[in-house]
Amino acid sequence: MSDQTIGTHLVSLDAPPALTGSHRFLLIDKAGLPFHPLKDHLGGVPCAPAGWPDARQDLLPVLLEVDACDPAVLEWLSDVVMAQCQLQLADPLITVALCAFLSADVPVAELAAHIGSRLVIIDPLSPDNTRAFWRLYDPRVFAHLAAWVLRPEQCAALAGPVQAWTFAHFGQWYTLSSPQEVLRNQTGHWPDAAQWQHAQRIALINQAIAETPGLVTRDLAWVAHARHASAAMDFVQTQLHWAAVPEDHIALARHVLQQGLALADHPGLSRLLEHPAGPPLPADFAALLQWLAHEPVAPAPSSRPQ
Repeated sequence: MSDQTIGTHLVSLDAPPALTGSHRFLLIDKAGLPFHPLKDHLGGVPCAPAGWPDARQDLLPVLLEVDACDPAVLEWLSDVVMAQCQLQLADPLITVALCAFLSADVPVAELAAHIGSRLVIIDPLSPDNTRAFWRLYDPRVFAHLAAWVLRPEQCAALAGPVQAWTFAHFGQWYTLSSPQEVLRNQTGHWPDAAQWQHAQRIALINQAIAETPGLVTRDLAWVAHARHASAAMDFVQTQLHWAAVPEDHIALARHVLQQGLALADHPGLSRLLEHPAGPPLPADFAALLQWLAHEPVAPAPSSRPQ
């Protein structure tokens, strides 16, 4: 196991865990499973929020108890995991079947109910308390929540009875541990408005990082890139008032990551914002790129994952 950590509880691993290791449960997204005769015999307990309609059960992850799995199913899932690891090296953003290995000393139904209770959230940015389905079990999302979006006590409350949550992101495996002393001091797991803004950008951030040549993503290096990209997106949304056009935000993030730009610290942009009667603000990525071509580059401050 590597010594690379964020905070105290997120640790990068040198290799994926064995399917029959010390964990007791597998968190599966059926949408990521390839066709196979055993797929219809997978079993497991759906992680269903309270009142979730039966007609939409296919959207939910399922929880499998390793000791109760048919040996043939476990053998097939082992092959799926090995193939998944190879595919992630070529395409780190594919939808994966095995979302996580979970270690917990509770019955499978209790753990499935706990995870299900976390999948529907009241949108903190909604004026009318709109509920949203939160794919936090997806490792492409969970990685960011655990590494930098949520505080450690929020992660512990989110994990609940899970003692170790092991998942893969950008081709590497990580474990999040939730010690009981953190749980005793938890303040709730729901994100605040600022955290929810970051969470809403995760898919765009992942795509930007994956599409930016030369970025190092091993051993949690992607966390600094994610913070930097989200800060740039936040700046153009709140200060330059860009429309929510995904292509513009992805192109922006790729550009600032490649060039090391810190838009919030750019003196030229600061002057523009201080004089609203002056030249118009760059309203999209093309306009910003044209504007930056005539301005000195403001490098991003060096940052390390915290």
